[in-house]
Amino acid sequence: QQAAKAFKTHLEHHDKDAQVQEMYAQVLQELERYDEAKEAAGKAVQLQPDWPDALATYARCCLNCGAVREALQAFNTARLLTPADVSIANEAEEAADLYSRQLSLLVGLPLRL
Repeated sequence: QQAAKAFKTHLEHHDKDAQVQEMYAQVLQELERYDEAKEAAGKAVQLQPDWPDALATYARCCLNCGAVREALQAFNTARLLTPADVSIANEAEEAADLYSRQLSLLVGLPLRL
């Protein structure tokens, strides 16, 4: 709680700081304030669109908000920027699988086992 307040106070005067926005998003996720986290991570990505860590944080926030397609797009962009990062690649694969399952359910197809 205190960390979130400190980040928020800092951002009131330095809202163009992508690194602080990204860290604030992580703190908000820990507090299960997912919508706010997604907003903060989105600002970090807007400020620094080629930063893989911000993209990955944004993608995780999107997953927590149920925005699977957005998450997949962000993970894939991060993956393109850091092809050697196995962690991001794995998370991108998981998001792709989740998105595929969502689409299958949406159109009434059986899920793969």
